Amino acid sequence: SLNRKMQQDLAGASLGQDTVKAIDLMEFDLGMEKAKKSLAMCVSSIKHFWRIAAKRNLKPHSIEDMLQRLEDWDHAEKKTLKEFLWMMDKYSQSASLLMNYADFLDLVVNDF
Repeated sequence: SLNRKMQQDLAGASLGQDTVKAIDLMEFDLGMEKAKKSLAMCVSSIKHFWRIAAKRNLKPHSIEDMLQRLEDWDHAEKKTLKEFLWMMDKYSQSASLLMNYADFLDLVVNDF
């Protein structure tokens, strides 16, 4: 019981809160997992777009693939931003959240 209390106190510190409930910790972890997956999808989509664009001989299906990658990127960017803004509202003092949000702004939005 004492060990669990110490773990919750440490988790609360990482969330930027003095105390944390188990449900808050689970919510934070789930939110970070969703945001990181969306961020990875953004980066993957834009990398695929530029790989296609770098080819010398673009074929009609290549253009369609590029447009699909842009749509995927746009969808993932909106989803990631929504998740980060929701989490920032609840856990704005979390250093790990701020670091991941800064990565998102730097890598995807280009607004760091």
